[in-house]
Amino acid sequence: TDGVCEVFSDDSGDCIATLDETQGEIHYSSSKVKVGKDTIVKISYGSDIQGKIGKYSIGIWRKNTFRKIYKSVHDHLRDCVYLQENGNEVFIQKSKKLSKIRIHQENGEELKVVEESLNDFE
Repeated sequence: TDGVCEVFSDDSGDCIATLDETQGEIHYSSSKVKVGKDTIVKISYGSDIQGKIGKYSIGIWRKNTFRKIYKSVHDHLRDCVYLQENGNEVFIQKSKKLSKIRIHQENGEELKVVEESLNDFE
């Protein structure tokens, strides 16, 4: 994978959007896409250009407009990184740390993204 995700319509089969979350400092090797209630979440894995440090990037887009509302890039070295989407929440486990990204909307306002640490499994 090159870090780019194409979204296809169920009705027509046509490509309706391209979610480009590529970062110049990452050589991509794989990615996963999760579809939430109001969001599309993509996690991409790879390494630095020299192939010495593992990296992953997370991008979150609004499902109805394909506008990016969140992005982050991290080193993961030897840690196992796991992402799970549930409704409008994204849970990320990195080694022994669990965090949550919550996306919510109040009274028709813009979507808000709140990231919080849940616990440390020690």
